[in-house]
Amino acid sequence: MRPSDRLISRFKDIEFYGERAKNTVGNRRLDEMTPVEIDALCYLVLVVSEAVVKALALEPALELRHRDIPWREIRAIGNRLRHAYASVDFQVVHQVVENGHIDQLLAVARAELARSAD
Repeated sequence: MRPSDRLISRFKDIEFYGERAKNTVGNRRLDEMTPVEIDALCYLVLVVSEAVVKALALEPALELRHRDIPWREIRAIGNRLRHAYASVDFQVVHQVVENGHIDQLLAVARAELARSAD
């Protein structure tokens, strides 16, 4: 697979799993979610974070084109979910979706997919 195809695939991953994370949360508070839904949310946020890391490795200029995205924090939450899973603050994971960070990433993924189609 060409690097450009891999990059497009990562943006599609961000879009797909980001939407699933949003749907998992809906308009609910963390205390309204079941433990299984919270686990699913953690997985979905982890996948989005991993897709972001891989996209940045393929296209470092993303950080310059989208300076408003908290790239370091996205990497950090993925590392936390991967390596410190026993001490994850689920409220923080929930806030990633609730506070619009996922929406920001979805907008970036969609803009980059449109850019690649040109």
